Amino acid sequence: MEKPSATDAVQLLPVAEAVKAAPLRLKKSMTVGQVFQAITANCLTQILANAAGVRRQDGESVHQMRVGLRRLRSSLSLFKEVLLPNEPLTEELDWLTRQLGMARDWDVLAGPVLSALADELEEPLPIEYVRQAVSRQAKKNDKNAAAAVSSARYERLVLALTQWINQRDWRDKDSASQRKQLKTRIAPFADGMLRHYRRQLKKQGKKLTQVSAAERHKVRIAAKKTRYSAEFFQSLYGDKTMVPFVTALTGLQDTLGRLNDAAIAGRLLLQLQENHPPLAETISYLRGYLAAGINSEGQNIQRSWRAFKPLKTPALA
Repeated sequence: MEKPSATDAVQLLPVAEAVKAAPLRLKKSMTVGQVFQAITANCLTQILANAAGVRRQDGESVHQMRVGLRRLRSSLSLFKEVLLPNEPLTEELDWLTRQLGMARDWDVLAGPVLSALADELEEPLPIEYVRQAVSRQAKKNDKNAAAAVSSARYERLVLALTQWINQRDWRDKDSASQRKQLKTRIAPFADGMLRHYRRQLKKQGKKLTQVSAAERHKVRIAAKKTRYSAEFFQSLYGDKTMVPFVTALTGLQDTLGRLNDAAIAGRLLLQLQENHPPLAETISYLRGYLAAGINSEGQNIQRSWRAFKPLKTPALA
């Protein structure tokens, strides 16, 4: 009798709500290689657990599967110096990320963004017509994401990723130095990478309130990498230093994330405006309102940065 695949196993589970990442339980006695394998397996579990929800076109499942992919990609970046590159696998992860990203961006516009605009605007505008047009596009992208996760291409990706993690194909068997690094205890590696990401974030965050949207996006990416790294290693550190560090990072990333959502919403509305001339005037007003909101966020950005900047980088050694 044929064994069920990884995706078949998840499909056999009862229908459930969107699944967030499970807590990681790491030990200081673990090696770099063992920790990498534990982290990537944790990310894969989150991805697989949300597949059924994505196929049902559940927006929150799309979001959580995308988070799982972002965490996985962050872990590959975090450990890249001790891994054997796998470009075909990276390309397939990029493909799946794009499918989910398009669905999530339109879901955010159709839900939180337009709802907030409707609540904030005092003068009457035919937002409902815009909402209907956005909802149609969001449903189309949700269907595309569901099709992607139902495809043979997705099945091949899951099987390849599972094998790559479980059989430790990320090791370079011809590199003695890499094997040595993978067998070292995790503490020096974790401390070093947290310091590295913290330095990168502080460098990118200089004059944060005065930078362009593109530069602010770089800060958001740096904050995301630092946060995910801290969360991956959190169980190795004491709560006294790590919890405030992660909390401040989360606040900073959330603030920058809201600005990013608004910027993406503006671009999507421009696409909609070009394809729906009768709604052009209303959409143009909404885009202007969003842009004004982004420009007025300087105080919130500064507050989030001040909460993070003075905190020391957690250390084991």
